[in-house]
This record gives sequence, structure tokens and C-alpha cells, in this order.
Amino acid sequence: MAKQQPKPVQREEPKPKSKAKPAPTGPSFLRFLADKAQRIDWAIIAGLFVAILIFLKIYYPYPQTETDSGNYILSAATGKINGYRPYGYSGFLSFFHGLSADVKFVVTWQWFMTFISVTFFLFTVKFIFSSLPRAVFYTLCLICILNPSTIFMDSYIMSDSLFVSLTLLFLTSCIWIIYSGSYVAMLSNLLLLWWCMDTRYIGLMYTLFSAGVLIWALWKRFRWLALASGLLPLLMLYLYREMATDKMKEEFGVETFSSFGGWQKANNGVAVLPYVKVDPNEIPDPQIRAIHQIVRQFPDSVFNTDAIIATSFMWTRNYPGKQCLTQYIQQSGTPYMKAWAYMGTQMELYGDFLQSHYRMEFFKRYIIPNFKNVFKVFDIGEYKEFNADANMKGFFTTDRDKYEYKKEFFKPLTAIRQLCDSLAWIVLILSVIAGLAMHKKLGWTRDQKTAVVMLVLFVGAFSGASTIAAPINNFRYMMPILYAQLLVPVLILSGIVKSMKNKG
Repeated sequence: MAKQQPKPVQREEPKPKSKAKPAPTGPSFLRFLADKAQRIDWAIIAGLFVAILIFLKIYYPYPQTETDSGNYILSAATGKINGYRPYGYSGFLSFFHGLSADVKFVVTWQWFMTFISVTFFLFTVKFIFSSLPRAVFYTLCLICILNPSTIFMDSYIMSDSLFVSLTLLFLTSCIWIIYSGSYVAMLSNLLLLWWCMDTRYIGLMYTLFSAGVLIWALWKRFRWLALASGLLPLLMLYLYREMATDKMKEEFGVETFSSFGGWQKANNGVAVLPYVKVDPNEIPDPQIRAIHQIVRQFPDSVFNTDAIIATSFMWTRNYPGKQCLTQYIQQSGTPYMKAWAYMGTQMELYGDFLQSHYRMEFFKRYIIPNFKNVFKVFDIGEYKEFNADANMKGFFTTDRDKYEYKKEFFKPLTAIRQLCDSLAWIVLILSVIAGLAMHKKLGWTRDQKTAVVMLVLFVGAFSGASTIAAPINNFRYMMPILYAQLLVPVLILSGIVKSMKNKG
């Protein structure tokens, strides 16, 4: 018998490496929005927002206003910075004024901005975190849309409703940059960054988040481009500060970025005065020394925590800051706003001196008490009537000068808001701890994890910056973190529950 030849061993051809699934592009998200599967979601979200608009038109047909509302309106009418606040909100007032000059339209366009930002945010979450259970997604919709604070702000001529909407759009664009690296999202993010900075100065800190997500998205493509893109938000910050400083100098003759910031720094700094002995000889500038001498003529009671948080130093007539301003006006004959701007530069130096020389006392007497207010729920201060003064009638049209609101809806909700807000903070903190402990079991992609980390960092950074910058004495000031504060625990807890079910 012939010897059987062994069969040649067939070598297995190496399997081609599977290509990474390309990140979804803009058109796929648009198709997702138009898909039949989202019809129920659209109906729920749009239905809730329409119900809110009807409620506002019935019970708040004329917007709520306060003293600062007049400053925004005046800036919108003149096209000039007002010396107190940034111009951004006034610019939006002016833009929408071109669509309708009726004062009642302010409520409509602020509601519309909230609708656009929240809807885009919610569908982005559903698209990127596609495993989110439907019941959980609807719960997220309800708590995001039916928040009484945001509903009230839509009826309020103040920058806060717009700033919250812009902040939410900004954060959503950050999520898209992390997830897909879309150039459209990058350009949108930079535009939103500019608007946020120009609407409220705390938006200046958003540059760090724009820089971070741009570097993250571009690092694997072109490292040199990633680094250059990361510098772009910082360049925008520099240019914005220069432009704002030039406008202040042109309008008030003072080279300063924000007079308000200087006054605020002094208000915060004087919190240390009852607890330290300041040697006036340590103050090198004679003008700042003169300010300190005036300030120390007042009793320690005007520097207690309640007065500092209420910013009485800079706003109340019989308090030190106002007395310094009054004395300067009497001595120099300078018009009020120019005097306010100039004294803001001096108050900034005075505040810097107090904060830098007595750091521990400043931390104990201002930072800690103010940080506690991050978690405090303040009343929603509804006004009983709408009054159209000459300033408002010079810019808007209105069919009546006075309107009495039917009843208070939001102030009676304070107790419920306190309970819900406390619960939201507790759940957020516990969910972040749980997420850190179980992050490998959540089943998220690297980009999904990065997006959640970004939102957690935003909540922390905004809370910290708010604590340092100004007293937190109004419900409006912490509202920009609302949607991140709500989303993070929903995602983490949903992921944990899902992993436990899969394990079981």
C-alpha cells in the first residue's frame, strides 16, 4: 500500500480588524428626530410646553420686572453697555424687539428659547444614551420641563431665563463634541460660549469646558490642531474682556472690565472686618486707605453675614459703600454712573487687599457661609403688579400701564421646592459616589462616561465659581446647573439598575 500523504495544514487567514463604528453625524440625528418612534415623545414634550405657554399667557400676560429690568431695557434702547451688567441680554431684547415690540412678546420668546434648549437636550440624551428605559426618559422629561423656577423665569425681564437656555445649549453642544467630534457642534459651541459670556459674567468660566472638549475631540485626529483649538476659547475670553473694557472706557471714561465686579469684591471682602485689626499703614494706596477710613466709621453690625449676603454694602444708602460713593460725587461733581464706574475700580483694590491679607478669615466669614447657600432654596419673589414706566414705554409697546396679577402661584411652592431640591442634591451626591464605585459595570462607552464626567465637573465648577464671585441670595443664581444636576443621577442610577438586572 502506498503511504498516505498527510493533508497540508490550511492556515487560517487573519480576520480583518473590524473598523470602529463611525460616530453618528448630524443628519442621522435629524432622521432620529423625524422618525415615527419619536412621535409620542414629541407629543408629550410639545404638549407640556404648550400648556406652560397657555398658563403664562393667562396668569402672567405681562412680564414680571424689577429695578435691574429697567437697566437692561435702557441698554437695549440705546445699544450701549449700562455699567451694571453685560450687554448680552439687552442685545437679545433688541433682536426680538425687531420681531415684535409688544412687551408681552418677551414672555413668548423666552419661553421659546427654553423650549428649544430643553427639547434639544432631551432628545440628545435619548439619542446618545439609547439604552435609557422609556419610563426613565419620560420621568426626566417631566422633572426638566415642569420645574417651577424655570417657568417663572420665562415671565421675567431679567437675563436669567436666557442664560439658563444658553447654558443648556452650550452643555448639549459639549456633549455632542465629546460624542461625535462634529465640526458643526464645535462652531456652535464657540458661538454659544460668546453669548454666555456676554449674558452673565460667570459664563467666562465656560471657556475651560469649551477648551477641554475641543482638545478631547481633536486629540486623536491632529494633536497640533487640538492644542490650537483648545487655545481658541481662551483667545475669545481675552478678546471679549478687551472689547468690554473698551466699551466701559468709551461710555464712562474708566478703564475697567466690570465696575460691578469691583464693588462685589469689596462687599465680599468687608466680611472680615469685625474679626481682624487692619493697620491702615499697610494699605499703600492713599485713596484705598481713605476708603477704609470711611468704612471703619461704621459699626461691625453692618458687616455681619446677613448684610454681606444681601450686598447691603454696595446697594443700601446708609451702608459704607454707598456713603463712599456719595462722598466722591459730592467732592468731584462726577455724574452718578461715571462715579459708580470709577469707584468700582477703587473698590476692587480695596477688596483685593482685604481678601489677600486675611485669607483664613475671608474663607471662614464669606466663603463657607456663601457656599452653604448653594444648597439653599430661596423664595420666588413674585410681584403683585406690572407697571410700565417711561423707560419701558420708550422701548416697548403696551396696551396698558398697569396690570395686577391674579394670584401668587410660585411663592407658595417654596416648601415643595425645598424638599425636591434637597432630594436632588442628596441623590446627585450619592449617585456620583455609586457611579465612581461601579463605573465599570455601567456599560457605557468611553465617550458616554466622559460626557457624564463633564456634567459633574460643570456642577462643581459653577457652584465653586458662584461661591467665590458673589453672594448667592436669589433662587435664580444657581439655576444654570439644574439640568446637569437632574440628568447625572438619572443616567447613573439607570445604568446601575440595568447592570444589576443583567447580573441577575
